[in-house]
Amino acid sequence: MWLAFLVTAGLTLGACSQPAEDAAAETAAATESPAVEVGAPAPTGRPAAAKAPAYAVLPEDGRPDGPATVADGPDGPGGMVIYETALSPDAVVDFHRGHAEAAGLSTVMTMTQGEARAYGAAAQDASGAGMQVIASPVAGEDGPETSVQLSWTAGG
Repeated sequence: MWLAFLVTAGLTLGACSQPAEDAAAETAAATESPAVEVGAPAPTGRPAAAKAPAYAVLPEDGRPDGPATVADGPDGPGGMVIYETALSPDAVVDFHRGHAEAAGLSTVMTMTQGEARAYGAAAQDASGAGMQVIASPVAGEDGPETSVQLSWTAGG
């Protein structure tokens, strides 16, 4: 489930990609993002849905567009939620990276397309656990905001 999402997100965000600029932006973003040690406390958040894994959380100011869509499939229980936050796209990725790494997931994908950011993490075992985030800036009533799509699978 999440692998198909990563491929779709990559194709969608990469369709207008300029490789040299993307590589430079990814390198810059990687050097700006602090590494989080496995098991280190992540910034506070709240579960994205009932029974969501520890890495499927929303920032405290995250406002879901509606309830999370949840399902149980061959890769275990999973879900998706779209929310808005005052955090920048870079801060959204850092927030979710912190929770993913604290839960033992490893980064498998980062992507920069203009001001949008994408991030994916997965378990290094065969469990199938993983999560993906796409964060894009939008104009909000009270100033700039970020629209975020968070999807996850808890693994089986």
